[in-house]
Amino acid sequence: MNRVLGLLLLVGWWLVGCSAPAGATPAPTRAPRPARPSAPRVAASPTAMTCRMVVAAQPTHDPSAYLLPQDHLRGSPDAAVVLVIYGDFQCPGCAVLAQAVQRLQREFPDQIAVVYRHFPLADTNDKALLAVQAAEAAARQGAFWPVHDALYARQQEWVDLTPDAFRAWLLDLAPSLGLDPARWAADLDDPALARQAQAAWEQGRAAGLDRVPLVFLNGSLYTGPPTYADLRAVVALQLLATRQFHRCPPWVIDPTKTYRLTLHTNRGAVVVVLDPAEAPQAVNSLVFLAQQGWYDGSPAYRIAPGQAVYFGDPSGTGYGHAGFFFDLELTSAMRYDAAGWVGLVNEGPGTNSSRFFITLGPQPAWNGRATRVGRVVQGLALLQDLPAWDAARAPDPAPLVVLRAQVHGLGDE
Repeated sequence: MNRVLGLLLLVGWWLVGCSAPAGATPAPTRAPRPARPSAPRVAASPTAMTCRMVVAAQPTHDPSAYLLPQDHLRGSPDAAVVLVIYGDFQCPGCAVLAQAVQRLQREFPDQIAVVYRHFPLADTNDKALLAVQAAEAAARQGAFWPVHDALYARQQEWVDLTPDAFRAWLLDLAPSLGLDPARWAADLDDPALARQAQAAWEQGRAAGLDRVPLVFLNGSLYTGPPTYADLRAVVALQLLATRQFHRCPPWVIDPTKTYRLTLHTNRGAVVVVLDPAEAPQAVNSLVFLAQQGWYDGSPAYRIAPGQAVYFGDPSGTGYGHAGFFFDLELTSAMRYDAAGWVGLVNEGPGTNSSRFFITLGPQPAWNGRATRVGRVVQGLALLQDLPAWDAARAPDPAPLVVLRAQVHGLGDE
């Protein structure tokens, strides 16, 4: 499956899993599209913004509904994301997945838990059952996960061995994993573990499992590639759901005043003056989100030299939003004729949310089509020196991260 199409499908699944209301528009993609200009609409003395909620309530999941007594669990069952993995130690794709999942758990140590279940392909892999016996024998010494990790990380050392040679390889491995070699050898020959391995194969087939690896994320089947970049995007969006808002923002600005938004980044400060005269709802949203810490710790998810830098999605994927959408506020005077203009990313009418861009040069395609909220007055040079980067193609850390966003009403300091 094409990666971008696959990720878009997965994002659609995620929104449904978060109980999106019927008829809700899917999360906007990264690039703004043309939209008909409309006059700004703000109620007199408003108490809250007019917006449309995409996430109606805080998403929840109940791991007890799908965790089994015999499961091997790494992490807390109360983690925001629980991955249930069906694997075969002799499967190359399972080894790729294991490395990706371990990297994710290092990155999100308190937010991801992993459950491993055996589905040894006994009809095709000659050492699949013996590998299950080895892992379960190690579990009797409290060492299931060290053996799990070693079998996958060193798969190329044993995958082509005969079963007898593989057994010898296992016993040679025992001391490095802190196992009692004699006890491990005896348990490898325990008929109960041989029956357990065979039962895992037969029960998997009876349940309709047809391949490995299989991944369930909070009880829902993950259908994307078993790579770090793809899994991270879906996990990051799932984690973002715990931060999204479930009601329209209150009114926090004075529409007659201007505001200063300071983005404290890992490369220095970028200061934006926000003017609500043309787009009071958009400025109110930015100010509210900054006050709530929405932008803190979030990477710039796309950097296009000479064009723009994109912000406002803490997931870093470019698909995330704050949980609410509101109308575009457009006038023909909203022109992007120079570097430093700040506008909201939209995907057509009614899709303004948390994401915004800062131009690095003239962008006439956006004139009158993206809500303009302000202009950079400090730090533009550091943005113009950034390398090209896109979260969709680069799983490595983003070169620019907003550490903290601060807002002040000009004249209030």
